[in-house]
Amino acid sequence: MNLLALHAAPPRIHLLKLHFGNEAAPEEQRWVTIQGRHHLIGADGHILIGPLKHWKPSTKAQTSAKVTPAHENDVPTHAEREGNGSHPYESADVATRDELGRIARANSWKRWTGQTDTERVSAQGAGLAKVREQRPELATRPDFSQKIGEGNEHIVTHDKRNPGFVLKHTVGGFGYVVDMAGDKAVLREATPEEYLHRIDGQNALFGDDMKLAGIAKVRGRIGLTVSQPVIQGKQPNEPKIHQFMEGIGYRPVKEKAFGTAHLRGKTWFNPESHIMVSDVKPDNFKETQDGHITPIDLWVQQLHPKSTLAKHLLKHLA
Repeated sequence: MNLLALHAAPPRIHLLKLHFGNEAAPEEQRWVTIQGRHHLIGADGHILIGPLKHWKPSTKAQTSAKVTPAHENDVPTHAEREGNGSHPYESADVATRDELGRIARANSWKRWTGQTDTERVSAQGAGLAKVREQRPELATRPDFSQKIGEGNEHIVTHDKRNPGFVLKHTVGGFGYVVDMAGDKAVLREATPEEYLHRIDGQNALFGDDMKLAGIAKVRGRIGLTVSQPVIQGKQPNEPKIHQFMEGIGYRPVKEKAFGTAHLRGKTWFNPESHIMVSDVKPDNFKETQDGHITPIDLWVQQLHPKSTLAKHLLKHLA
């Protein structure tokens, strides 16, 4: 499927694959309304996105799969890495997704009792903290001596065990997502599952290969560690980035649409696929020697065509 040509054609639409464990969401999905709320339903009948999120349980084989050690000093051999597939954290990604899916399912019912977004972040974070204690093989420990840089969301370090990859550790939670507050689009703290959807969106839309490496604890707060292949290149200028975004069907959103300054001038929307891409700025792209533009750290969100946020963005397209 060409993900750069995603389109909406009710009642079924092709969307980004969002998944836990090894179970990728089927390409054929549909939106339904349950008790006044929008839900994305997979072809197998499981709810993928919505207030009542329920993912297909992981198989016994997934649960018992060998997990690549995430401790800094537990260095897997080359043969062990090769056995886990092309990515060194393949099995750690599966195991962490399984745990996160279980936590999200257990927490989903509370949304009907008035649980706030902040309470959801706290509840799911507490669940991951317990998993980190119970499954030490999933506990990542950032090595700050290998620090490359730090932004609003991540501390980025070299991966000493796996040359060619960097580790991105969330700081102070699980990053951010865009949501509506009144008549403006704003940033709010993301839940772990929402952060995972962003990773899957980056992988699906831009051909990245980001994997969950485990559960981190940075400056006293639980977060997630993501492994990402290194892309060599320089920062492209804004005209080249804008040309790239326009070339794949995206249009910039006017600054007046946002109540958070960080989103202004950095948010694009595809009016056909209803996918929003935020944090579009030079330091989140690489330009390779052959002139190819590659996004490396964008916020990708699939929106329901009739959601308030999607309608808001459509109204404010430049």
